Amino acid sequence: MKPKLSLHIFLFFLTVFIYGQTPTFQVTKGIDDLHFHDLNIELIDDGTNDFIVAGNLFDPSMQNYDPFLMRVDQAGNVMWFMDYMAPEMEKARCFDIVVHGDIIAMTGSADITGIHKMFIAEFNASGGTSLNSKYYDIVDPDYHGRGLHIITTESGDLGPGYAVGGFISDMYPFSPGNSNFGFVVRTDAMLNPFWNAIINTNVTGANIDFDMVNHITETPTGFFLTGGATTLTSSAAIVQGILAHKIDFIGTFMWDSSYVNVTANMNNLSVDAYYDTAIQKLFMLCNYEHTAYFGNTTIDDSTGAIDLTRSWLATDTDNPDKYGFSIRNSVLTSNNLLISGYDRDETWVDNDGVTQNGQSNIFLYEFDMNSGVIQPPTIQYLVPHVEPQPDEFNFWNIQMPVIYYPEITSLSSDMVNYYHVGYRTRNSVNFTEVELVKTKGDKLNDCENLNFSPTILALEYFAAVVFSHIEDVMAESIVFVENPLPHNVYTCDPGIGVDESELSSLQLFPNPTKDYLYVEVTQNITFYKITDSLGRVLLQDVLQEGTPIDVKNLKSSIYIIEFYDKNNLITTQKFIKY
Repeated sequence: MKPKLSLHIFLFFLTVFIYGQTPTFQVTKGIDDLHFHDLNIELIDDGTNDFIVAGNLFDPSMQNYDPFLMRVDQAGNVMWFMDYMAPEMEKARCFDIVVHGDIIAMTGSADITGIHKMFIAEFNASGGTSLNSKYYDIVDPDYHGRGLHIITTESGDLGPGYAVGGFISDMYPFSPGNSNFGFVVRTDAMLNPFWNAIINTNVTGANIDFDMVNHITETPTGFFLTGGATTLTSSAAIVQGILAHKIDFIGTFMWDSSYVNVTANMNNLSVDAYYDTAIQKLFMLCNYEHTAYFGNTTIDDSTGAIDLTRSWLATDTDNPDKYGFSIRNSVLTSNNLLISGYDRDETWVDNDGVTQNGQSNIFLYEFDMNSGVIQPPTIQYLVPHVEPQPDEFNFWNIQMPVIYYPEITSLSSDMVNYYHVGYRTRNSVNFTEVELVKTKGDKLNDCENLNFSPTILALEYFAAVVFSHIEDVMAESIVFVENPLPHNVYTCDPGIGVDESELSSLQLFPNPTKDYLYVEVTQNITFYKITDSLGRVLLQDVLQEGTPIDVKNLKSSIYIIEFYDKNNLITTQKFIKY
C-alpha cells in the first residue's frame, strides 16, 4: 500500500508549483490616524511563502501603543491582522519576532506597574491567537528591560527554546546617560529561563553608557552578539563602540573582538551578523558615525580574530546617511553578501512631477564577500515618509540610531523572492503606514527607485574591552488578548496591481474560517469565484450584499477567491479553511 502524502507536504508542493512565479509587488497597508512603528518581517516556514509583519501601532501623540501581528500572503493580501493587549500591564511594545512551525514568538517590553520588563509571547501563525507569555525580572526587579532580538535554538544539552538579546537600564525612558547593560536570556520551549548573561564594559567615570545587545547569531559553538559597547578613544573621549562578543551555549564567555573604527570614531554600532558554514567565519554588519558609513567586518568564529582582508566600509559622500540593518548571503551567488537597510533622507521628483522626501527608504545592495566591491544591480526604493515624533526609539531624532535595528528583509523558502518592510506617509495623510515590497533575486521593481555607487574603504580600528558574566533572572506569566483590526490598502503606482480605490474598500473575514466568509465591500463587485491550488473552480456565484459565502463543505486547505465586477477581475485574495 502506498504511503499517504500529508496535507501539509501536498500543499507545499502545490503552492510552490502554482505560485512560484507570482509577480513582485509594492503595496501599502494603513489605519486612519494610527502610526505603524518598529516594523519587522519574518517568513513562515510552512511552504506557503506567507510572511508575518510585526510592530506597534501608535496613537497620534506617539505616547500610547499596542503590538500587532499581520499575516500576508505572497501576493500581498492580508490573511489576518491583530493587535494585542494584556490586563496585567499598562502597555506592551514589540521589538522583534521569530517564526517556527505554526508559532510566532515575540519579544519586547511590557509595562508592569511602571517598570518595563522584557517579555516573550507566543502566538498561533494560522490565526494570530495568543498561546503563552511571560515577562522577566533581569538582575533586579526595579531595572527596566527590553528584548530587542529573539531566535529559536536547540543548542547544547538544554533542548529547544529561545534566546533573547536586549538591554536593561536603571532608569526610563532609555538614554545613553542611564546605566545600561546588555543581556542574553536563554529559555526552554515553555519560556522558563535557564540562564542570563550580562554584557558590560567598565569605563571608569563614564557618564554615557552604550552597552547593549541588539542581535544574536548562532554558530555551531555558541552565540555571537552584536550591539553597542562603551569605550574610550586615545584622547579619553567616551564613545559608542562595536560589540563583537561570543558566549557559549550556557552563557560562558568565549572571546571578545569589540572595537572602535579609527576612520569614524564616534557612534559605532554592530547590528547583525551572518555565519558562513563553509568557511566558518562571521560577517558582521556595522554602522559608523552619523552621516556616511556602513560596512562588513569578517571574524573567525573559533578564535575571534578579525580578517582585515575581508573587512571594509562603504561610503557615498554625495548621498550619505545610509544605515545597514540586515546582512545575509545572496540568492544570486554564494560569493555575495546582501545588505538591506534604510536611507535616512532622500529628495526626488516623482512620476507626477511632485517633489517628495523620504526619511526611511529601503535599499538592497550586494557586495563581493571577499573584496567588498559592490555588485549590480544596486536598488533603493523611493517612498515618501516623515518619521513621527516624539519617540525614544525614533530612528532619526539624533541621526545615528542608538541601539535598535529591526529585521526588514526576509527570504522566501524557495530561495527566489525577497520580502521587505518599510514606511510610507502619503501626501493626503499625516500618519505612518506600512510599506510591503516583494522582489525577485535581481531586486528590481516597477516603482520609483535609484542606484548607489559607494566608495569602499579599508577597516582601521582599535580594541574595546567587553566583559560578560551570569546573573539572576525570574519569570512571571502574563496573558495577551488579541483584537482583529480593519485596515486600508493602497498601491505605490496605479499601474501596478489593482487601483487603490478598489482595494481599500474590500475586507474578507474571518480568515482563517470554518463555515462562512463575510465580504465587506463598497464598490460594484458582482461575482466571486473560489479555486483550489490546482486552479479548479470549486464555488462561484453572484455576491449578495450582507450575505456570507458558505464554505463549510470545502476541505481544510488554502483557497483562492477572485472578485469580479461586470466585466473584469478586480482582485484576488487567499483564505484558509480549517
